Amino acid sequence: MNEPKDKRTKAWKQWKKDFDKDKDNSIGIGDVVEKITEKTGVKKAVKFIAGDDCGCNKRKEALNAIPFRFPVVRCFTETQYNQWGVFRNKKVWTHKDQVDVLIPVFSQLFARQLKPMSCCINPYIKDIDKVYNQYQ
Repeated sequence: MNEPKDKRTKAWKQWKKDFDKDKDNSIGIGDVVEKITEKTGVKKAVKFIAGDDCGCNKRKEALNAIPFRFPVVRCFTETQYNQWGVFRNKKVWTHKDQVDVLIPVFSQLFARQLKPMSCCINPYIKDIDKVYNQYQ
């Protein structure tokens, strides 16, 4: 659903309300478990049986403390797609190639920052190629 342009209208207020309601604010595994238990009714049943202090919040915090990153994969921009097509056909990559193409494309696609490196760029190239190949 496209965002209405005029923020004074009822349509925009309804869009904003729906957007905020549907927005995924999960920060960890605990948030995901909480959403599942809420949708299935398990949380309500546990609160009914065990009371309001059922330990759910402590479990949620403990699960959120587990280091886990949800994979993020965004789309190429047209410019990045074209740059990557040229970059991946090269036999040797220079430091300038990394800084100008590899790092910005990887950062945009996967929402992770890379630093220039002297070796071991092949795993990053393979990850970007997987996304690139889905376009063909």
